[in-house]
Amino acid sequence: MSELTVNKVVDIAMAEVGYIEKKSNANLDDKTANAGSKNFTKYARDFSRFSNINVQGQAWCGTFVNWLFIKAYGVTDAKKLLCGFSAYTPTMAGYFKEKKQWHTSNPKCGDVIFFKNALRICHTGLVYAVDANKVYTIEGNTSAGNNLVANGGGVAKKSYNLTYKSIAGYGRPNYDKATNNVSNKTVIPSVTPIVNTVQNPQAVCWDFFSSRLNNDFATAGILGNIQAESAYNSMNVQDSCEKKLGMNDVQYTIAVDSGTYKNFAKDSIGYGIAQWTYWTRKEALKKYTDLKHVSIGDLQAQLEFLWKELSVKTALVNALKKAQSVEQASNLFMTQFEKPKDQSAESKKTRAKFGLSVYSAFHKNVYTQNTSVPVKATIKKYIINNKDYSGVFDPEFYMNKYVDLKAAFNNNQALAFEHFKSYGIKEGRQGSALFDPRAYKANNPDLAKIFGNTWSLYYEHYVTYGKNEGRKAI
Repeated sequence: MSELTVNKVVDIAMAEVGYIEKKSNANLDDKTANAGSKNFTKYARDFSRFSNINVQGQAWCGTFVNWLFIKAYGVTDAKKLLCGFSAYTPTMAGYFKEKKQWHTSNPKCGDVIFFKNALRICHTGLVYAVDANKVYTIEGNTSAGNNLVANGGGVAKKSYNLTYKSIAGYGRPNYDKATNNVSNKTVIPSVTPIVNTVQNPQAVCWDFFSSRLNNDFATAGILGNIQAESAYNSMNVQDSCEKKLGMNDVQYTIAVDSGTYKNFAKDSIGYGIAQWTYWTRKEALKKYTDLKHVSIGDLQAQLEFLWKELSVKTALVNALKKAQSVEQASNLFMTQFEKPKDQSAESKKTRAKFGLSVYSAFHKNVYTQNTSVPVKATIKKYIINNKDYSGVFDPEFYMNKYVDLKAAFNNNQALAFEHFKSYGIKEGRQGSALFDPRAYKANNPDLAKIFGNTWSLYYEHYVTYGKNEGRKAI
């Protein structure tokens, strides 16, 4: 192991001590300005740029460790050293275990330390020194002291007895695989990245179309199509083309924005929330974002451009405004605007199903006695332990799927949510068409190894990390 190579990441970590998380996206690069407790950091901002994992506003100890290694060694070597990228600490530890680089004793400088609580691995940091009795660490999202603080709000130096009961183990990067000279690597810049992240793109899309169409069926029908096309990811690159490009969503977006990739218009690759593919549409989208001086992946700009395209189709817009069901609106938008290759009955059903779930979460749910015109909209949110479960719980879906509950609750959505929160999650019941905990387990064997049949952990992982990581949920 090269001492010089290890020192590179340790030196960077030392320089970050004293950084305090922010209450908003402002002043992310200043160590102490805009201090708050909302988990906004420069580490999440930068990590999302290179990993396509958006964790801004979430617990950030794992993000901090990833950031340190990318800053020190570049993206490619950092991913090798950490055995993979994830901001979720059980998954991070699992990567080391899979590569047989996991140790439960005799830590070394440069190790990634992991801590546990009663349920799982819950916190991480970097080892910078070890003596006969103690291990010395630098950790993000913690506070000073010699005890585990898994959500403390800053970067701090810590120390623990080697026998400390909360230490789960150590991941040991193979530093011999890293070079000492990173001048030829992509490293994290000191400037604000080109790509901005949006915390709740589904809500942004709902507000945008709802204000223009004034019809919840139409809005939900459009959003169901957007869900099918891109899952509301404004940087989404057509999945089948990522391997050919050698770039993920974020890398492609940055390459287009910076001008290093010059074939955006004519590469015939679907991009953005509407998966624009034909060259004239992609060229027009690029001109529009250039004119506004924003990223090609800017969600608001894409919505404006989509509306610009849609609004010239007067007959379609009028039909959408008069839609009498989500299914009708979904089919109109699919066949007359999106026009995907697959317009089968099954594809229509899938898009309408997505739209119905959106409608259930956001629709104007108060109606007058004698008219179908809905009054002021309300956005429903289902919060559990300060986390938004709205994307994984739809009361209408829940009661329709489990007829025993529908009969017991007499269609009372509040009672359905209370059951879901207190019993359904633990029982592994499916709360929404967009998320099935059993399918999530089957699709993500790395999580299955850690969580087993503890269904609440699959829900928690998805709403905290999995959705932003683009993990398959159904």
